[in-house]
Amino acid sequence: MAAVVLALALSGCGLVDEVDPVAVCEEQADVNGPDFRVAGSFLTTVTTVRDLIPDAGPDAWRELPDEGHAVLCYLDGPVPQAPPDGEPFDRSVIAVAGGHAQLIIAGYRDELRVRAP
Repeated sequence: MAAVVLALALSGCGLVDEVDPVAVCEEQADVNGPDFRVAGSFLTTVTTVRDLIPDAGPDAWRELPDEGHAVLCYLDGPVPQAPPDGEPFDRSVIAVAGGHAQLIIAGYRDELRVRAP
């Protein structure tokens, strides 16, 4: 895990040109629990991720360069929703850049299709 975080932190600074989106997303699946698996992984930029975050504006991840590497992960697994007794979501989209991971959206597989940013 430390190697993935270090690689992402360095890539956010422009010091590393290669980021393995599959490895990053597999790490996120592990962090979320044993019931999660990677459904899709995409290398993108911080600017693209900012555009995906509802109402984030230009301040989201402002410490990271606009064209810095970011990874978009589609993870399949149970995601609780409100109210607590509701049917859990079964897909989440998580962005990772500069050592930070952020949930972008959660929903159902049949409504939240895996697609490149």
